[in-house]
Amino acid sequence: MASSSPGNAASAPNSVAYGPTNTNSVLHAELGELRTELRDRFTVVDTRLTAIERQQGELRERMAHLEGLLDGLREAIVGTRGAA
Repeated sequence: MASSSPGNAASAPNSVAYGPTNTNSVLHAELGELRTELRDRFTVVDTRLTAIERQQGELRERMAHLEGLLDGLREAIVGTRGAA
């Protein structure tokens, strides 16, 4: 008596769904889909990283500008105290 498990080719003689060639094709297709999905996700991550790096550069410029303003304020405060 043949086994009724789905992986047994004897239980489905007219089906090639469980044949090694078809299984290989299915796995190959799934691998291709996974590669595409990973590539898309890496593209998104790369885009976000580029945006973060750009924003970081802008923040550094703004911080440098604020440091310059603070230096000027310190000099003005010290100058007024020294004159008093």
